[in-house]
Amino acid sequence: MRCSKSNSQEIDTNAKGKKDKKSQTTKELNERHNKFDKRLGAVEMTMSKLENTTSKTTQLNTMTPAPDDLKNLIDARIEEGINDYREREARKTNMIIRNIP
Repeated sequence: MRCSKSNSQEIDTNAKGKKDKKSQTTKELNERHNKFDKRLGAVEMTMSKLENTTSKTTQLNTMTPAPDDLKNLIDARIEEGINDYREREARKTNMIIRNIP
């Protein structure tokens, strides 16, 4: 069985067409894969930023005192301020009360 010259050229052309389609499909897949990688990278960056923000928020929440503790702290500061004021006034008028043992 002999193939004529034109027949073999047809076969070669078909083979090239299949290769071109295959390489084009491969290129498209690679492009999609790269786009997906970029999107995935962006998502991972966003997730890490969220994790950092969440951990910082958690740290701040643990550092912030509870409302009762906060009230006690404010009361203590006010009392210290009043005592400091009284002490300053007493010094001004030379009426410092000393405890004598």
